[in-house]
Amino acid sequence: MNTYIVLHRGSNLVINVTNQTEKPSDTVTHRFIPASDKSLKHLLLMSRRQNSTLVDIGDLMLRSGYIADQVSNGKVGKSKPVTTRHVNERESTMPTDRESTIRHWVENNPDANHHDLSEVFFTGTLVAKAYLSRYR
Repeated sequence: MNTYIVLHRGSNLVINVTNQTEKPSDTVTHRFIPASDKSLKHLLLMSRRQNSTLVDIGDLMLRSGYIADQVSNGKVGKSKPVTTRHVNERESTMPTDRESTIRHWVENNPDANHHDLSEVFFTGTLVAKAYLSRYR
């Protein structure tokens, strides 16, 4: 059995690992990349560090030369993968109830309109207009 990393082409995220006797056919949305034991260890460690969120293939390519070779198919380019780190906001600055959260968001996003507010908090545009008129 061979192990393959399933890559979502649109987002470049590793969405699964599968064992197959033969290499699965790549599709428009998914690509199957052969994986070694060492690259699977890197993948496991990265997913643990990121609290079980999906791993970007660029991050995995930085840590595993084998995966980098498999993804690039021997092609050499000038682009380099970039690691993105998301930082959680401090808990003490976040309000606890919904109205305070919306007021906090309105104060921190002065250029936002009622469509933006409605999209973030799923309020509907009429309610979003009311919040904006109240807290601006």
